[in-house]
Amino acid sequence: MHCHIAKARAFVLFFLGIFLSVISHADQLVAATSDWHPYAMETDNGVLEGISVDILREIASRTQHEVDISLMTPKRLHLQFSASKIDINFADTAAWNQTVNSPEFVFSEPYTTVSEYIYFLQNHYIEVKEPNDLRGKVVGINRGYYYAEFDDLFTQDVIRRTEAQSNEHLLTLLSKNRVQAAFFDDVLFNTLLSQSGFERDLFKRGKRLTNLSLALKFRVEKKHLLKGVNEAIADMKADGSIDKIINRYLSR
Repeated sequence: MHCHIAKARAFVLFFLGIFLSVISHADQLVAATSDWHPYAMETDNGVLEGISVDILREIASRTQHEVDISLMTPKRLHLQFSASKIDINFADTAAWNQTVNSPEFVFSEPYTTVSEYIYFLQNHYIEVKEPNDLRGKVVGINRGYYYAEFDDLFTQDVIRRTEAQSNEHLLTLLSKNRVQAAFFDDVLFNTLLSQSGFERDLFKRGKRLTNLSLALKFRVEKKHLLKGVNEAIADMKADGSIDKIINRYLSR
């Protein structure tokens, strides 16, 4: 009798040890991105939500990873990521990185696309076919954002760049003609319009700048997670989960 009990205990302890080993080796991930409506934002109650936030949480649930999520300024985000204090920038794209083939990071498969355009006041519209068409103008962008096509012109002050403190600030600058053009993605711009009370016909959308694939940017030390994450993204696309999340925010 005692022998059977001892064996049973040993059996239980063996599998308990395996279970605890799996738990102890589970990846504890730190993820962050910048405030970006409606992709990542904080409610008045301090709750983080948004398209990219909800997609990340669903990916974490499917891959059984624990993820600590936060929002920070683009500058701090870059510094924290480079210092390995952040494992994932969960709303990023290769076009926003000056070095695409970097030893520091790897990208997941994209989970959605983002199109960025030049926006103007309706009565100050400028036909832009190439960046140089904005020569001598003041262009507003979000602080810390990078646009490769315009970088040299900004650096040489051929086009003057004004960095806004927030998305709302950038829209205000454009509405008051403090900048002659502003760069927004179309989803963000439409969200800001619905929240601001500005009439849509006050503004006019111009040249499309980018059609970007939005993905998770991992520190290279975490690249072993990509297979599982990419499988989760593929499954979420196939079962409609990503579309449901996106539509939930666009329909607000």
